[in-house]
Amino acid sequence: MESEVGVLSYFLLSLNVFFFAYLAVTAPALYTTLTQEDNWVENLTVVWFLLAGILLWITALAERNFPRRWIYVLGGIALVFVAG
Repeated sequence: MESEVGVLSYFLLSLNVFFFAYLAVTAPALYTTLTQEDNWVENLTVVWFLLAGILLWITALAERNFPRRWIYVLGGIALVFVAG
């Protein structure tokens, strides 16, 4: 299960990077519009960082390994900080 989630995560990240690189080359006006400050794409990024931080905290509650639990907690704090 963990490897499937990891593969899916890397696939979606790669797809996102290639999509925006493609837009930057083929449609610079659309790329500029989507990457402007205070646009819906930026607001959606904040929501994703916040959700990822909360999910890491939930994962930390279920984790039995003590050092790994604290890594999840610290990662969740970092992601919520980035969202802010």
